[in-house]
Amino acid sequence: MDNVTIEQYLPEVFQLRKQGMELSQILLQLEKQNLSTETVNAIIQQWKKIYYAKKRNQGFIYVGVGTFLMVFSFLLSVFLFYSDNSIEWALYGITFVGLSLTFKGMVDILGW
Repeated sequence: MDNVTIEQYLPEVFQLRKQGMELSQILLQLEKQNLSTETVNAIIQQWKKIYYAKKRNQGFIYVGVGTFLMVFSFLLSVFLFYSDNSIEWALYGITFVGLSLTFKGMVDILGW
């Protein structure tokens, strides 16, 4: 397992995944290039590590934005309630968007 080889083939794996190729097909394509099974597995493991780290970071951003929207919705609902205005759109609309973003972020963090 050579680090130079792993770093050399990672961009190719990212490109093939962007094109929609399945991991099993990528494995076969890498094995056709006369790489050992150990090296191919190391390349795929490194790709998964980078991919899920990016997805996890994106998930934290979604959770943060969703939480902010829910807190904002609560504060806006309180403000609108005491000023005798309708609170339905703030209470249900913004909270629903915030909750949806929070759940999407949690799914990304868990790696599903």
